[in-house]
Amino acid sequence: MRRVLTIGAWSIFTFVVLVTGFVLLFACGLSAGFFFDRCAAPAAATSADDMGIALRRERDALLAAANAAPQCSIQRLDDEASLEPNDQVVPACGGHANAETIVLLDVSPSMKFNFKADPALLAQFGASGFMDFAISEALKREPGVDRIDVARDALRSLARTVSSSAPLDLYSFSQCGRAPAHVARYDASNSESFDQAVANVQIGQETALAAALASVPNFTDRGRSASAPLNIVLLADGDDGCRGDPCETARSLMTELPFATLSFVAMAETPGSSCIGDAPNATFYRASDVEELGQRLRAAAGQLTQAECDALDGPVERDPENQ
Repeated sequence: MRRVLTIGAWSIFTFVVLVTGFVLLFACGLSAGFFFDRCAAPAAATSADDMGIALRRERDALLAAANAAPQCSIQRLDDEASLEPNDQVVPACGGHANAETIVLLDVSPSMKFNFKADPALLAQFGASGFMDFAISEALKREPGVDRIDVARDALRSLARTVSSSAPLDLYSFSQCGRAPAHVARYDASNSESFDQAVANVQIGQETALAAALASVPNFTDRGRSASAPLNIVLLADGDDGCRGDPCETARSLMTELPFATLSFVAMAETPGSSCIGDAPNATFYRASDVEELGQRLRAAAGQLTQAECDALDGPVERDPENQ
């Protein structure tokens, strides 16, 4: 009897040992093994902060090695100063690429003049205070293409070059006391209707240049932050005819829209109000021929390649009489 009890006790003890061993093995995620440690302690996890510190040290070491070379100077990312409004880098020959563009088109009576009008006749008209009706009619009758038709062709060409992510809105202005009229918005789906709208633009009786510039903030919510830049293109041939101050208005506009560019593309050889180009992030250009006008518009809308930018002359030096 004692022998049976002893055998039974040892059998129970052996069973308990085996069960305990298997439980411990499964707790370690294993199903077998007796002769080595399957439950080794896991390696200490590396925290995200530790990894970040290690990567930063590695980056700093690489930057230090690169900057040791005389031809290299790489700025640390965390040392880069954020751009302040009107201190941002503006493209060398125009506006922001892939940004909304607003074009303000002058439709004053002088836009019916020949694009290549006789300079002597233009000088006589200017000397008359732009009030000599006979000279005005003579300028309109000169053979050649009118300024407004040159502008229409350039605008249609510009519309074909803008990217799908860069909306183009066209406004015309003329009458004193009235905001510019929205002519059309271009995108690839409405090219024919845009062309027709441009063709239908009518010549007005006045030149509300300053009022046109002052209206721009009402047309868009862009130009107020670096993430939403704006290109403003003024296509005109003269001065304000409604007792406005376009130069002061341009300065106020660009202060209100610090992340916009303003390009005044002149349709005449000696336009007034060229001091618009003195406003922050503003530039004055004179287009001497039809091809250059098209290029200036594309530049103003940020649509030129760097090579095309390099081929263009820089901004025009202003006539002191127009300051």
